Parts: sequence; C-alpha cells; structure tokens
Amino acid sequence: FFSWLGSDDFFTQTANFDAILSRFALGHRDCLIFDIAFIDDYGVARRSVAHAPTPNNYLLGKLVLHYSSFWRRSTIGTLRFDLQFPVAADQDFFLQLVSQKKLAYEIDNRVGTVMRLGGASTGGTARILSANRETFHVYKKYMGAPLAALAVAIKLLRKIVWKLTASRYPILKEFTNSMLFAVAGDKANSPK
Repeated sequence: FFSWLGSDDFFTQTANFDAILSRFALGHRDCLIFDIAFIDDYGVARRSVAHAPTPNNYLLGKLVLHYSSFWRRSTIGTLRFDLQFPVAADQDFFLQLVSQKKLAYEIDNRVGTVMRLGGASTGGTARILSANRETFHVYKKYMGAPLAALAVAIKLLRKIVWKLTASRYPILKEFTNSMLFAVAGDKANSPK
C-alpha cells in the first residue's frame, strides 16, 4: 500500500501497518481512510472526520484526509505530483486520483494520524490564504474557474466555522502529550 506523512506528523497505533495490510487482503478496496487529530502548540487537539474520496466532496470543501489514508499501490498507477503547486501538490494529486475512477474505500472513524498545526498551509492567516490561492488554481484544473471559486469559498467557510465552533478539548487520555511525543520518538521535546 501507499501513504505518506508531513515531516512533523505521525501515525497513531490505530494505523498499525500489519492490521492495514490484513484489511486490504480481506477484500477489494482501493483505500482506507482514518480521521485526523490536529494538535496546536498548546497541546489542544481538534478532530477532523474522514470523508469519502469523491470529486463532489472536494466541491463541498470536504478534503480527502490524505495524511491519514492508505492506498492500494495499483490504484496510484502512474500519477505524479504537479510541482508547480508547492503547497497544494497533494490536493492536485488526490484530485487526479479521485477523478480517474470510482474508488472502493473504507472509512475508519478512529484517529489514524496526528498532525501538528503551524505548517505551510495551517501556520496562520497569511499562510492559509496563500495556500487557498494555490488550491483555487488546482481546483480550476478539474472543475473550471466558477466551481473552483465556489469550492475554495466553501472550504474557507468550513474552516472558519470549524475554528469558531470546534470544541477545544484537553487531549484525551490516549493522546496525552507525553504519549504523542513518545509515539513520534521525540522524547527530547516531550513535556516535563
């Protein structure tokens, strides 16, 4: 199978590779998608729920949680990243993927990946706006300009609503800071 992570993100124990391989072996599925927990600098977690990998979900501002997805290698085929999009190349790649055929997928609503906020697309308002300008150009390739503008507007609106209404809760027992850093192998930065 195929998956990837951002440089400061990591899989949880839920995303156990042996268990994932056995799930792929049980039946024909192209991908397995888990939820994501976003962690800010203060150790506050927010959860993002997995959505079906369809072009319509992109139009509705619901991204495929690619950092928490595992794909059958044959599904990827010869697709390549378009490097003219330094921040949104991943979205372009997944729009290519979900546009090429109907995918057999499974959604597992347990957290499979922990992402730290503050990167190129989540590190403040200026970065979010810059990333969404790039996202508009990616979407335009697949949807045309009017639908791309609508999709980016919906995505931004969903992000604003999510930030305003997301319950900021202390990290649950299974995601304590010390465990997060220990799972990531980053004991040097583990909280005291």
